[in-house]
Amino acid sequence: MRKRLRLGSRASILAQRQADLVKDLLNSHGHHHFQDFLEIEIVLFKTSGDLIQNGNLQEYGGKGLFTKEIEEALSQGEIDLAVHSMKDVASVVPEGLIFPCFLPREDPHDVFISKTGVRFDDLPQGAILGTSSLRRKLQALHRRPDLNVVSFRGNVDTRLRKVREGLVDGTFLALAGLRRLGLQETIVETLSPKIMLPAMTQGVIGIQCQENNIELYNFLRGLTHHPTEICVRAERAFAKTVSGTCNTPIAGFAEIKGEKLILEALIISLDGQKIERRILEGSFEDAEKMGIEIGEQLKPILEGWMTCVSS
Repeated sequence: MRKRLRLGSRASILAQRQADLVKDLLNSHGHHHFQDFLEIEIVLFKTSGDLIQNGNLQEYGGKGLFTKEIEEALSQGEIDLAVHSMKDVASVVPEGLIFPCFLPREDPHDVFISKTGVRFDDLPQGAILGTSSLRRKLQALHRRPDLNVVSFRGNVDTRLRKVREGLVDGTFLALAGLRRLGLQETIVETLSPKIMLPAMTQGVIGIQCQENNIELYNFLRGLTHHPTEICVRAERAFAKTVSGTCNTPIAGFAEIKGEKLILEALIISLDGQKIERRILEGSFEDAEKMGIEIGEQLKPILEGWMTCVSS
């Protein structure tokens, strides 16, 4: 009898492509770990975030909306594994669940896309920019306060279509998703972190399982990409320290250079006028410590800005 593992995934085209990558990884190594043949069944979920097509996601519960139903199914044993885009995962995961494995990180940068091929800095005065990401919106306004930013929801194909139809002059997307979908030809410009610092864990695929499933946990630990995991630990520690959600104006990106880990993080005011950046350098073993330290430096400043806005 063949051993069958149920892998939970969102139902979007990009999520299914990512689930296929995980399936290929597990299938290529499963027969070395399990005595019987490993078979992967992908179970698709329409999450709360997928069903909300209009409005601010924060009003409905924030970042975890794209993982909620999948994590509930995993906790209840309806699936054995879950695959997530790590930037969709809340800072605190449900009790009893764990991420033992991360795939090698795809390029984490943001890209700019426009109908006419104009670059971001060359957009005309007052151009319409479409994004529902607070991080992208505020960094864009910090550099180009003249732009008119409008809400812009939908999957990758939907947003590309809206740009082609001229509903906006331009938008931002994650380079990782476009690469996985083979849509690199739509890219006008890859943005440097000085213009658009990426979201924490952007470009990372994580595999989640129940913490008490020791056999599966050990199998997945042997497959993780350790350099990616180090960066994830630093970035998520920063997000957790500043209580980062999709409605918190922060960004963070860690990268390995030689034997050092470099973590860059920023906070930005809700009007886009003020930005504070910090960069820390440390050892791989200090990844979480670095995230906490940089978060503790920036959190009081961010709270001061938020208090001024609400008062």
